[in-house]
Amino acid sequence: MVPPVPKLLAGTRDWVISFESPTPEGAEYVGRNHPLVTAAARYLLEEALAGTPGAAASRSGAVLTRAVSSITTLLLVRARYLCRDARMPALMEEVLAAGWQGSPEPSAWLGPEEALGLLKRAEPSGNLAPEEKQAWVSHALQLLGGSREGPAWDKLGRLLEERAQQLAAMHAGILSASGAPGASPPVLSPQRPPDILGVLVLVPEVSR
Repeated sequence: MVPPVPKLLAGTRDWVISFESPTPEGAEYVGRNHPLVTAAARYLLEEALAGTPGAAASRSGAVLTRAVSSITTLLLVRARYLCRDARMPALMEEVLAAGWQGSPEPSAWLGPEEALGLLKRAEPSGNLAPEEKQAWVSHALQLLGGSREGPAWDKLGRLLEERAQQLAAMHAGILSASGAPGASPPVLSPQRPPDILGVLVLVPEVSR
């Protein structure tokens, strides 16, 4: 049953919205493709990327969760590829999830699908003190290093090489299926280093 919506007061310009469908009478449905959601997401992202003091969203954090059994660091990576084909070279980009398990040193690396799966299902199961969050994030950033060099960046570089090959193969499959005459698959060259847009440390309850 759809709950009733309070009537608008005479003379007001209140905007009644609903996140549920079917939408109550007199309200506007706001789904993930609504301009309000798009604008809010853009504002939060730009504020976080700019490092605005007191920003509502952060590029880094740590959460206590039951989704993992060991310390797991997840990265949100912006990858760029130089695409060369029969047309003019073009720069392509995408956002990937990556990461590693283990602490103080990585013991296993996570591919994009596995890392993205953890991002989707890792729910907070308790609270971490601000000092704990800062310590975990600081350690992850130390492993990455500010010079964008070292084992972690080498591993990210190899991941992007594999991803470039996958994208080229996917494009070749599309060309083959479309029967494009004389079309050759593009050559994708990862542009290093990638940009790290976000860092999230998953702290298992058993580690506390």
